[in-house]
Amino acid sequence: MNEFMENFGFGKRRNINAEKFLIDLEGIVRDMSEDFPEFNNLKREMLHSISEKLYDFYDNFLHNFDDDFTVENKSYLTKAVHSLKEIVNISSAKNMDYKKAEYIKKYFNLLKKDIGRWSQTGDVYLIRHPEKPQKNEKRWGWSSEAGKNDWIESKYTDEELKKREWSWEGAVETYKLFSRYFTPIILAAPKPVVLNIYVSDQKRTQMLGEALSKYQKKIAEQYGKYLKIDYTRDTDIKLVGPYTDKYVNLIRGARKLDKGQKDHEHEFEAQLYWMSHPDEFPGTEKPKDIAKRVRRFLVRRWDDVKRSGNVYNISVGFSHKESILPFLVESAGFKEFIEPLEIIKYHDSQVYFKKTKTWRTIKPL
Repeated sequence: MNEFMENFGFGKRRNINAEKFLIDLEGIVRDMSEDFPEFNNLKREMLHSISEKLYDFYDNFLHNFDDDFTVENKSYLTKAVHSLKEIVNISSAKNMDYKKAEYIKKYFNLLKKDIGRWSQTGDVYLIRHPEKPQKNEKRWGWSSEAGKNDWIESKYTDEELKKREWSWEGAVETYKLFSRYFTPIILAAPKPVVLNIYVSDQKRTQMLGEALSKYQKKIAEQYGKYLKIDYTRDTDIKLVGPYTDKYVNLIRGARKLDKGQKDHEHEFEAQLYWMSHPDEFPGTEKPKDIAKRVRRFLVRRWDDVKRSGNVYNISVGFSHKESILPFLVESAGFKEFIEPLEIIKYHDSQVYFKKTKTWRTIKPL
């Protein structure tokens, strides 16, 4: 696993436990305020080093997540980064005096206030599971030709295919999502984090939830970050159900036509047909009912996030395109295929949908 992670660039970012660094910075600023004459050059260098690492981390965080923040939260974080930059610049001077010390104290108080405002509430996420494997696909393993681990052609038997829930490409993209998205958010929070993971009734989402739990626990231990993880099955984000043979035959027939194609054109058209002609599928769960329960999931989880108090609460649900699409169609008339690992984010009644790395705003619920 370590070699797998290294080959795809995981863990190479300059992450830090921002909560710990902020506590250390506060301690040095307090010492400087209480006993300035004893504030020697070694402590100044410590202050400069810690504030520089915090500035580097939060500045990268701000730029990498630029489109993810609400206007208000982006403003708070931008101010916090500015305060850190001022502390870095002032503490770089070897000769510290009372005036510089007062400026550092002023900017630290502003930093603490703005970081606190930015981290007042977390977000709710709903993510489609990664793609299932195909009979012929590339997988990560030993290549006798290359003499090392590499992508190699692989062919599964029907029995092997039944046992696999993700494709290898899906596994890579899953860990990229964990590493490049959720890890920085967890480490940026200036207080303990609670990660609530919700899965559907299907094994592939349960495996996804377990993978996120294990991965983030490992990261938290590595950086000394307090992270509590709760894991729950939630029927509001389940697969379509109940369903009838007519519905199954419609979807399976479309998938056969799409075999070998990446655009899933026929399956997508079949889903839209079912959504626009629900009365032709008696006994199958209605698209409006599916949209209603997905909406209920987002609202309920947001209520939990708002009540999080002294912790930073993140709620992540893993579901299916068959549930996510009816919600997006009903909520915003959105009619595009839901790709693996695409994300819905919910924050204070506003819904955002990340399509091909770009966030789209959907009308409030």
